Amino acid sequence: MKYTPRTERIVIVCALRLRRTRNCCRSFLAAVHQQIRRRNNKNGDDYTDGQPADDGSSERRVRFAAGAEFERHGKKADHAGAFSALGLAKKVRTSFERAVELDPRSWEARSVLAEFYVEAPTLVGGGKDKAREQADAIQPLNPSMAHRLLAKIAEKDKDMALAEREYRAAITASHSGAFAWFDLANFLFHANRLDEMDQAMRALETSPFDRPESLRDAATVLLRAARDYPLAERLLRRYLSTPVEEAPAFEAHDVLGHVLEREGNRRAAADEYRAALTLAHGYGRAQEDLRRVER
Repeated sequence: MKYTPRTERIVIVCALRLRRTRNCCRSFLAAVHQQIRRRNNKNGDDYTDGQPADDGSSERRVRFAAGAEFERHGKKADHAGAFSALGLAKKVRTSFERAVELDPRSWEARSVLAEFYVEAPTLVGGGKDKAREQADAIQPLNPSMAHRLLAKIAEKDKDMALAEREYRAAITASHSGAFAWFDLANFLFHANRLDEMDQAMRALETSPFDRPESLRDAATVLLRAARDYPLAERLLRRYLSTPVEEAPAFEAHDVLGHVLEREGNRRAAADEYRAALTLAHGYGRAQEDLRRVER
């Protein structure tokens, strides 16, 4: 299995959305394990042989330590009963905590742990106070990420005014990075403040692309909001032109196909669905999308 630098942050919130289901812990672990496998790419760390690549990078050692535990416990999730799943989820938390112990100055390890604390049920060790402690520790290492985490904590507290202030503080601290602009745009989308969301998206387009995945995520939100399809198309094409692939390219091609359909260009949409299938032959969604536009 391969492990990417920000795999944890990419999958953790998605997986934890299942936390309120009846078998929340089992669902959490199964979803995390599935999403890690989906988001492998050729630049990741292969730890199936039990050893990380020795390049002297503390960040890589941190990722390996958490990842190896994640893999081992995640494999058990599909077959775990309710009580076993509780124990497995706690072991996943322990893996994140161990990563921080290995490199206390790794803001990435701390941010992953903080997001776990924000989103996870208290039954498996989640807690907003713990998340605040991590945000405080991240502040001198990465102020923008610290503000981002404080914004998420404020959202959990339903203090939307504070959350917005923290998201805007993250933009300032990141020197107007695209990732921070996306967080604000996404916040405004969920608040149904769509005109302001549009402004944030336009700012994102002209900001430094500190994290390429922001482009794809922003385009996906624009598609969901049914807003500014030309901007969504530009963001996706730029994402697909970048050398770093945080989210699989086949997914970006599929999203671009949907955007082109909304713009009325079914032929170009079909080309994008075919591009997705070229990269992932068994991608069911793209197969369905292609059949639909070819009718």
